[in-house]
Amino acid sequence: MSKKTHDHHNLVSSIVCSIDDIAQSQWDQLPKGNSPFWHYDFVKALERSHSTGAHCGWQMRFLVLKEQTEQGQNHIVAALPLWQKSHGMGEYVFDPMFAESWQHHKNAPYYPKLLSAIPFTPVRVPKLLAHETTQQRTLLRHAIALCRKESMSSLHLNFVPNEEARLAEEQGFVSRLNLQCHWHDRGYTDFDDFLHAMPRSRRKTIRKERASLIKQGFRFRRLSGSDLRGEEAKTLWETFYRLYCATYARKWGYPYFTREFFAESIRHNDALTDHTLLVVGERQGKVYSVALSFFDDQALYGRHWGVADYVPCLHFETCYYQSIDFALERGLSRVEAGTQGVGHKVPRGFEPELLSSVHFFSDPAFARAAALWCAQERKALQAYSAELRRYMARRGEQRDVGQGFDKEGLSVS
Repeated sequence: MSKKTHDHHNLVSSIVCSIDDIAQSQWDQLPKGNSPFWHYDFVKALERSHSTGAHCGWQMRFLVLKEQTEQGQNHIVAALPLWQKSHGMGEYVFDPMFAESWQHHKNAPYYPKLLSAIPFTPVRVPKLLAHETTQQRTLLRHAIALCRKESMSSLHLNFVPNEEARLAEEQGFVSRLNLQCHWHDRGYTDFDDFLHAMPRSRRKTIRKERASLIKQGFRFRRLSGSDLRGEEAKTLWETFYRLYCATYARKWGYPYFTREFFAESIRHNDALTDHTLLVVGERQGKVYSVALSFFDDQALYGRHWGVADYVPCLHFETCYYQSIDFALERGLSRVEAGTQGVGHKVPRGFEPELLSSVHFFSDPAFARAAALWCAQERKALQAYSAELRRYMARRGEQRDVGQGFDKEGLSVS
């Protein structure tokens, strides 16, 4: 831990560089929402598997606030999970223009920077883990102080709830919008009922896509819980990781998660496998496609996927349709399909969603310029999202168009 600092509300702040330095009992008492991503074992799996760490540009630097108990012990009452980043990869809020502008105009490195986000996973979850708004504001103040003290360029909170975005804006953060596509259960009884809410041409296309794979001999399994645990699942996880890596390699990228994250950390943890969905597409006994998602009692969050060879429509079935089937079976209200791919997702029943991220820049002049740029981007994304929703309404591709959005078009789900 770094040197401790004191807040005027009698709270002590410190930086934690390993989840092992936080007692699980204290971490579990923090309000983190329902998703599995802030689960103690999930954070530990990231660290233990070396998927995060200084070696890969994701150095853990969690900011915690403590208060002294009657017994004289310090007890964690709030936390802001932070990583010190040495690059911009794996974030899904793309900021190369900030990095280039900072380097050019200030003649100084943009990295390292501070980031609060779920590594490699673009989901909206709470970042200011505190029971009281005053504690959330204190977390933001201490994070800004840390950024300035260590002469970092910036501090970023990606995919935050709208209320957290407003709190950050009060303290000088620049707000930015991000476009994703989510599927919502509008009261559908099953997949066919969902299709009936779409125009005839789209129903026909989707049914044709699904039928073509069945005719080719493909079969799909949706695995969760005990299916993903123990020695019997080891080969399955090895196959997943092989296809996951191969898919990145074909795109000239590299996988973010390590083999150990899946084959060891996830496989041996009941709490994690109980919130994990693995879709497996097979033909003649060979695994062709895999898609990994996580879920809670409200939503399915996807996805990391891999494929052996290109087969038309295999991606849509593995990543989209099987996810919708699972959500309908489990009574989940939505499927969050992540960033990009709007042209594929909207015609298949996914709806545009505008999510907020907030960004603090240590140089005030740069912050003003960034705010102007983000304001222009905001208008463009709001117009694009509104046009997509109008398009879906004209084509009858969703029920209750506009439900779940505030007056600025921001998702409130």
